[in-house]
Amino acid sequence: MDVKRAFFNGVLEEEIYMECPEEIVQEVQEVQACRLVKAIYGLRQSPCAWYQKIQPFFIEHKFVPSAQDFSLYINYGRRLLVLVYVDDLVLAAAELKENLWIKTALAKAFEMTDLGELKTFLGLEISRERNQRLLTLHQTKYINKILQRHRMEDTRPIYTLLDPGTRLPS
Repeated sequence: MDVKRAFFNGVLEEEIYMECPEEIVQEVQEVQACRLVKAIYGLRQSPCAWYQKIQPFFIEHKFVPSAQDFSLYINYGRRLLVLVYVDDLVLAAAELKENLWIKTALAKAFEMTDLGELKTFLGLEISRERNQRLLTLHQTKYINKILQRHRMEDTRPIYTLLDPGTRLPS
């Protein structure tokens, strides 16, 4: 899921002023600065304001933030995980109906786009074989890109980094 204009949902707690855009300065000569009420993209406080806006939503829907990763929310009753990365949400559930439940709740609270089944995330490529209950993570495109950058795409793979006759001390 993708949250449209996620940072604009965040409310700023402190007073922040910015230089007015040229269009406003031309219309009203005496205005030099604007006070921000809502977070905007590019502002250092925006990610924090956005997380402060979305966290109560998850708490209200019986999610618990993970102790290891505060951007991971877990609903143990529904066996549902939501990972928040800036304005993207990754959903994982034991049953499809739980995914549909959280998608519906999120769409009511925020303007969202459903991006469908997860294929890539942070450079990881994800492939699924549902009939075998198999999930594979790989970085084939990334590795090929690095090989091309260093002009090594025609090199042969090697399965061991050591010479075959090398003995390791025991």
